[in-house]
Amino acid sequence: NELKKYLLRVTDNTKYPYGEHSAFLTNDGNIAFHNNDADQFHMQSQILKDYLDNYTTNVVVKVDEKNRTIHTIWEYNSDKNEWSKVGGKLEFLDNGNTLINYGWSISKDSYKDASISINDTNYLNGIVLELDKNNNEIFKAKMKGLIYRVYKINLYNKLTSNYMVQDYIKIDSSLFT
Repeated sequence: NELKKYLLRVTDNTKYPYGEHSAFLTNDGNIAFHNNDADQFHMQSQILKDYLDNYTTNVVVKVDEKNRTIHTIWEYNSDKNEWSKVGGKLEFLDNGNTLINYGWSISKDSYKDASISINDTNYLNGIVLELDKNNNEIFKAKMKGLIYRVYKINLYNKLTSNYMVQDYIKIDSSLFT
């Protein structure tokens, strides 16, 4: 095939991306993305047991354009416990933390009954994680169904926090007696 000359070779344990989401260039020119590890075009089976080795990763890779290779600089994979066959997102937050969304995920603890369908909504959950700078989970939410994208919004920024404090200070406490 004439397009193979453009394919990048993997030089380490980087999982070749299947079903990647939210790809972006990092500040230092690397590529970050959420890799579902779900080749939707070639998934013949609908039974979970046929995908026991699949797990979703969130990675930053460095591309060597001259040698046409990639290698992983950073990876988070929830101890290979989550497989999100649909959707997902990776985002590096301004505070140095990482926000990850497993869109429609099957956890390895569901694999006890490997005969279930990969489309059985009793086992599919959306998962949102926030990791600190050391990849420790500091927030985790698991919800039934698909969570296609997540965003972290600070409801109490400096302006609103100061405004609320100033208003509180101005209140005459004698009004509450």
